[in-house]
Amino acid sequence: MATRRSLLLTLAASAAALTACTRTSIWEARYEPSAPGADLRPIEQVKNAPRPAIRRVPWERLDATMTEFERELAASDTPREEWSPEQRTSVDAKLLRGLQVTQDPSAVTILGVTQFRTTDFDRPSDADLATLAARAGGDTVVWSSRYLGQAERVVQEPVTTYSTWTAWYGRKGRMRTGTDTTTTWVPVRVQADLHEFVAFVLRVAP
Repeated sequence: MATRRSLLLTLAASAAALTACTRTSIWEARYEPSAPGADLRPIEQVKNAPRPAIRRVPWERLDATMTEFERELAASDTPREEWSPEQRTSVDAKLLRGLQVTQDPSAVTILGVTQFRTTDFDRPSDADLATLAARAGGDTVVWSSRYLGQAERVVQEPVTTYSTWTAWYGRKGRMRTGTDTTTTWVPVRVQADLHEFVAFVLRVAP
């Protein structure tokens, strides 16, 4: 999967973001901009940003696009870093078509991509995707996901223990008993659904 991830990152064709100064979602934490070193904008600066367009495309469509790109990369006598601007533009246009972007490819900037696997959820939060887009300077997010089956997940479960005590008090030696409870949290391995997510952040010229 590392190869596929590197290919996804290679397709991202322009500027944007990384590094958050506040709590970040996994979408922000795994985000890779097209221009390395470009920081995500502070969350305080994007609180009133316009809501981006958020769309989902079928995984099969995205996967077919990536398979086509792999074939082109394998057939090329030069690495993508040495491709001509025309070659890069052609590949970016194919990616945008795979993402079902209908605007003229010359008017669309691919800012970056985020990819990860998780058992925490089976669908992204629109709020998380909107924050990612705003901090990256984008106005569109196109995402996809697939189910990978069951995987182990570590969760914290409460375990309560009880202890009984006896005490004597008073001159006549009266007996008193009581029970104390203690709750601790311990890690437990459970089975959970595993999903893989990919999201591209775009900026469309007006």
